Amino acid sequence: MMIPPSSSKRVGSNQPAAFRSTSDVTEKTEEGEPSIKRLCKDFRLLKSPSKAGLPVRCSSTGDIPVGKDCRGQISGTRAAVYAAPNLPVVPKSPTSDLPLYKVVSVMEQKGSVVLTVQSLTAPAATIRTCVLRGFWVQTSVVTGDQVVIIGSFDEQHECIIDDNHNFLILHPDTLISPTLIGGAGYCKRKALLQEMIRSETTMEMFVGTLVHDLMQRTAVAISRVARTNGGQPTESSAEILTGLLRDPRYRQDMYTLELTTEEITKIASSFLPNIEKWAWTEFRKAGLVIADIEEWIWSPRYGVKGRVDMTLSAAGRIVPLEIKTGKESWATSHTGQVLLYTLLLSEKHGQSISEGILYYTKTGGYRTINAEQEHLGALIQMRNDISNYLKR
Repeated sequence: MMIPPSSSKRVGSNQPAAFRSTSDVTEKTEEGEPSIKRLCKDFRLLKSPSKAGLPVRCSSTGDIPVGKDCRGQISGTRAAVYAAPNLPVVPKSPTSDLPLYKVVSVMEQKGSVVLTVQSLTAPAATIRTCVLRGFWVQTSVVTGDQVVIIGSFDEQHECIIDDNHNFLILHPDTLISPTLIGGAGYCKRKALLQEMIRSETTMEMFVGTLVHDLMQRTAVAISRVARTNGGQPTESSAEILTGLLRDPRYRQDMYTLELTTEEITKIASSFLPNIEKWAWTEFRKAGLVIADIEEWIWSPRYGVKGRVDMTLSAAGRIVPLEIKTGKESWATSHTGQVLLYTLLLSEKHGQSISEGILYYTKTGGYRTINAEQEHLGALIQMRNDISNYLKR
């Protein structure tokens, strides 16, 4: 099952990805239970193609499932490069453990905002207190809002959220993409308009989608033989590119953009040396394995949904890889996406993931992005601002 370019998170459909949150999730069931609990339950049953035993885009000659030859434990001294410091593990908890609350009252104090909240998932209607401090006092929360509080309550049923501890997720039923959240750092209005008003396929979008597909397929092919002496992929990267350009969905965009096969081959081929160098180096010496390609994750706990370009496994640790085809900028919009993917993968896989990799195919530059509480909190705040705009 090959995902067409038009379904990519970069080309998108006519309906903005950030606004495709279920419209009825805040309604009540016949038993008066918040519908977001049903939403969470449905999401827990969804699996990415490789987890469900479905084929993943790995070869232009056909869809190859990611199996044991692409997975498994790895060893090697360079695997330590991807070792992450210990952070609180996000458990794979049942739906009833989702820390969902309704705001009963909001009271401003000097240097803080005190929220009185009522649990919507606990057996009894427990009343608790959440104190916002630091930059969290800027959260636009009002009575009646639904929130997720990620943090522990003390014996007085009080939880403090500040710059260094815990998170508050506003309107968690509104799932927003990391691309939108990262881009809103420069201008929220521009980021929202880009999601609301989708333009037709441009040259940059087409090349970006093609190179993403090319790198993913090439990485899978090389990863299978990288640790074999003298091993060569059954299909070279040039052959993979040729196969991709025969795909009718790519050819349709080529026709729209008035591109010849020779022109786009020349452009895409310029990325191949860096892609091959990275794949051979990492999969041979670092001992990385590919856990998944284009892994979709929906998280009502964080109010975020996204598709990870490549999910890597190093010595049992999960590491997200974000692929960029433009200029090597290390912009906050790019690093922010990587950080948000660490949250999503931490929840899905039930382990602490405190770093990811950002890779630029044009220059071959890549580095590890470390997730820190302060940076994650700022991204969650940005996400809250966007969700607040969409809800009001």
